[in-house]
Order: sequence, then C-alpha cells, then structure tokens
Amino acid sequence: MLFDQESMSTARPVCGPTLLSATGGMAHTHVACDTAAGAVINTRAGAFAPDETRAAAGQVVDKSGDVGDLAATRTFLEVVAAEAGEVDITKSDVLVSIGRGIEDQENIELAEELAQAMGAVVSCSRPIVDAKWLEKARQVGTSGQIVKPKVYMALGISGSFQHLGGIKGNPFMIAVNKNPKTPIFQVADVGIVADILKDWYPPIWHWLACRLRCSAPRRRPFANFLGLFAGFRIILRKHYRF
Repeated sequence: MLFDQESMSTARPVCGPTLLSATGGMAHTHVACDTAAGAVINTRAGAFAPDETRAAAGQVVDKSGDVGDLAATRTFLEVVAAEAGEVDITKSDVLVSIGRGIEDQENIELAEELAQAMGAVVSCSRPIVDAKWLEKARQVGTSGQIVKPKVYMALGISGSFQHLGGIKGNPFMIAVNKNPKTPIFQVADVGIVADILKDWYPPIWHWLACRLRCSAPRRRPFANFLGLFAGFRIILRKHYRF
C-alpha cells in the first residue's frame, strides 16, 4: 500500500508516525493512521525481535456483539494448519540457501552435506518449493520465511527483491552464481562467479573437509578460502583485512 501526498496531508496522527514497508522492503513510507474508526495493523513474523525485558501489556476487547446482524457473504469452510517443516530456518545463524542453479533435486544432497559441515541449515528460494523439491517451511522470501542469520550463503540464486525481502539483519552474504550480472551480486559481501556444481563445489568441499580434520586453528581462514578461487572472478562489495 502506498499513500499519495493528499492522503498524507489529511491523515490525523492518532497513533503517531509509522514506517510502512512495501514491495518486499524496496520502498518505505512514513505514514500516520487515524484509529478513530478502527484500524487493522499487522507485522510480518520475524520482522522485529521480541523485547524479553518488558511485560506484556494491553488487553483484548471483544466488540463483535456491537456489530449487530450482518448478511453473510462468505462461508466458512475449514481451518488449514500451517505446514510444519522439519527445521526452523528462522532460528539458524548460518544458512546455505539454494536456487535454480542446483539444477536437479538429487543435487540437494550436496547442499545438505555442505550445511552439515558448516553447522548450517539448508534453505531455498521459491523455484525450489514450486518444483516440490523442498517444503515451504524452508523458503526464504516475502512469500516464505523471514530470516535473520549471521551468515547467508546463496548458491545459484539470482536475488529477486521478493527473495532478498526475506533476509533481515544485514548478514554476511556469500553468493555463487555463474551469471556475473545477477542482482544478488549487488548486495553480497562476497560474490563468486562460477558454476556451483562443476567448478565451485569440489574445491569448497575439499577445503571444509581439510578444516574439519585439522584440530589446530588455521590462521587467516577467510584468505585461505578466497585463495581456492584464484581462477574465478571474485566480487568484493566491502574491504576486508585478511
């Protein structure tokens, strides 16, 4: 919902200025709402962190009896419970997310092995759910789950605004895609131009396996990680000291 200048000038700030997000977080508008005649206000799950230090306030008042007799225009059919996934991706600090670039359902096993080695959880973009390769509970995006991980690895994901709208909290993002012009490289901290199945997965799995076998801590691990892809085009959005 977007408000024009006229509606903004006539609105009475009863509930104070409010930030309205639209188009998957790509646009934000400061609005004031008039609650004198009632209002419906909702927030997306995971958009705000709960404040555990404050006690719950307010009360629920049932005003349905004041409405009177209404002619029903809709018929209640049933309540469909939300699909319960095997894991809750909203609670994971590290996500390995897959998209069209995974190519085949059988290749999801590779992402699961990588996630297990990293202590991560596998998530996905909408095309993977549409293909019924993973359940809806693993989808990241405005039509899926809102996540706030510390590390987000996007494998074969183009980076549509619907998908990026589901990622909050400014995580460290690593993107791998064979298309150098894909939008996700505009927001990723590290972008690697490579085919995830043919070029990228073999060396990264070898690197992780070596680190898991080595009990002594490695110095400059991120620099060693980037050194694996000396033959690839690497895009750094920020400057890091390795």
